[in-house]
Amino acid sequence: MKRFLQFILLVFLLSSAVSALYVWRTRRDDAPSAAGKRVPEKYTAAEAPAIDLKDVDILAALSRQQVRLAAAVIPSVVSVATQKAVRQRSIRDPLAELFGMVDPRQRQNRIQSSLGSGVIVSKEGHIVTNNHVIDGMDQIKVRLSDGREFAARLIGAAPQNDLAILKIDAGDLKPLPLGDSDKVEVGEMVFAVGNPFGLEETLTQGIISAKARPGGEVEGEFFQTDAAINPGNSGGALVSVRGDLVGINTAIFSQSGGSQGIGFAIPAATVRRVLESVLKNGRVVRGYLGVTLEEVTPAAAQDLGLKEARGVIVAQVANGSPAEVAGIKPRDVIVKFNDRDVKDIRDLRTRVAGSDVDAKIGLEVIRAGKNVPLSVQMREMPADYQVRVNPAAPPAATPPPTGPSPRTKPPQNAPPSASEDGALPGVAVTELTPRLASRLSLPDDAAGVVVTRVDPDSPAARILREDDVIEEVNQVPVPNEREFQRALSLTPRDRDMAFSIVRERRRSFVPVPRGR
Repeated sequence: MKRFLQFILLVFLLSSAVSALYVWRTRRDDAPSAAGKRVPEKYTAAEAPAIDLKDVDILAALSRQQVRLAAAVIPSVVSVATQKAVRQRSIRDPLAELFGMVDPRQRQNRIQSSLGSGVIVSKEGHIVTNNHVIDGMDQIKVRLSDGREFAARLIGAAPQNDLAILKIDAGDLKPLPLGDSDKVEVGEMVFAVGNPFGLEETLTQGIISAKARPGGEVEGEFFQTDAAINPGNSGGALVSVRGDLVGINTAIFSQSGGSQGIGFAIPAATVRRVLESVLKNGRVVRGYLGVTLEEVTPAAAQDLGLKEARGVIVAQVANGSPAEVAGIKPRDVIVKFNDRDVKDIRDLRTRVAGSDVDAKIGLEVIRAGKNVPLSVQMREMPADYQVRVNPAAPPAATPPPTGPSPRTKPPQNAPPSASEDGALPGVAVTELTPRLASRLSLPDDAAGVVVTRVDPDSPAARILREDDVIEEVNQVPVPNEREFQRALSLTPRDRDMAFSIVRERRRSFVPVPRGR
């Protein structure tokens, strides 16, 4: 008992000593001065920067110029807010409806909202944005950098180019001039201006990383830039150091849905063509040849007597089309269009669609091993030209891919299926039907296959989600399941793939790992 009391006494003394030491140190740190106030800590600031500003005068001048550039271009970029009433299925409560507690009509719709960007291009209030920003929306509102808001009306759209022209009735507008995008060079400094994640008047800096990037289902070619582009930047401006518009920001390549330094913009040349055509004609006037084309494979080149695989093969010629009038025949290989070499089908399609209607264009074909110069007079593409191909035309040297064409509607009741032969394990897709497109509120020009299941343990699980629409695999359009499987089979199993997808009305490019 005595030892226990000694132990308790020892613990008490130690505790008292620790407490006394703590109180002493606290009072020492907070010791008041003679006037009862805290003694200030000594603080000596740096007298000047560690570098002479004369040594960085170029950087300082560049910074000032960027500030002036930002002040000049930001008032020309607007925020575009859209709304759409989406009909949805609801669980009815007959008892609640009977007593008037629920209005059944109010349970049928929900409001879907989205944000994007736009660029003022005229003093009259014309605004260029992406078609996917406003496609199918019931209300479009535009907010200017000075805080003014206006209801916008749709003047015209070009879904093939993912561009739309809006107009607002407002004064004191500052339009951006359209630059010459053909003169833009890789490495040139550019600035992206837009409304990422709803953060208005955001400016990011980068360079033109590459030119002539394919646009997937979007007709034409893109600029690639490392200026940060995020959701909400769609439809915003890509401007040069001169303060002119060189592109419309449209898509990103991303694993996470956010910027990873790879963004894509529609060149100003395409913007100008669409804008002028819509304002003049009320629609986009597009030239056409009236041919069905095939890529030149090494086997086809050998069969046609070509020394190398180049150009594109004419598979069929539409009756009465500019191609037929010009004398183009099946099995011709088009190697030049308007004095420029034809790289592939996408390249030719882009240049044909961008040609002036009624213009005479020189082209060169290889026929039976001989180069034949021809001249074609462009005409406006008729609305039904897709179904006016001569069915009796002989096939090209290489058989066309089986399955429906990109513009053919897929089967209405196509069952979902997983990728064949384990080409993309753990991922199941199905055809994109009109009903599915409506349920997912997709852009009108969406074409591809819909992801119906992703195994959480599969390599693609961290990239793909259910309801993603896959439009391209490695820059090859996949308008249906057969073409999707074919594109997968052409990719070596030791290489990852690049998918172009539509997710929640936003297009992006994502890398998808293969199962090893």
